[in-house]
Amino acid sequence: MKPRSCAEWMSALLQHFNLPLQVDAEQDVCTLHFNGKPSVHLIGSMPEGFVNVMCEAGVLPNLQAADSLLGLLALNRCDSAEYSVGVTVHRQSGTVIACSRQRWKALEPSATARLLECVHDKVDAVQRVLGKPDNRPQATMDAKMSRMLLARHAAR
Repeated sequence: MKPRSCAEWMSALLQHFNLPLQVDAEQDVCTLHFNGKPSVHLIGSMPEGFVNVMCEAGVLPNLQAADSLLGLLALNRCDSAEYSVGVTVHRQSGTVIACSRQRWKALEPSATARLLECVHDKVDAVQRVLGKPDNRPQATMDAKMSRMLLARHAAR
């Protein structure tokens, strides 16, 4: 049976991967935690039918560091993967976010697993640009901050 909502899709995804159900059905928000990798936030966008995938990739060491910013911008145009994953920076905190927007109805569990790999690959690329592979945060962005970044990104 096909899910009728993003929350149902998220629940089915978690069941497929034998993960505990932790979906906020009213908000269509889910956070996936990984061993040794940063957490990924799945945020449903209704009624448009999209799921927004966001993952903290690091923090800019210096907000005025032009070389780092140019390197990060270059990552937005070099996707060789089947899923486009962009990079944005939260201006106040300098937090670098890897993000993607996909139609949740088109994402089967295996495709979602590949999307999550693409997000983590982009996080690794950000870390190479920043030159600090140990600079990756572990789930410090909450759902409220994710939604704020998403709204700002969508307004552009």
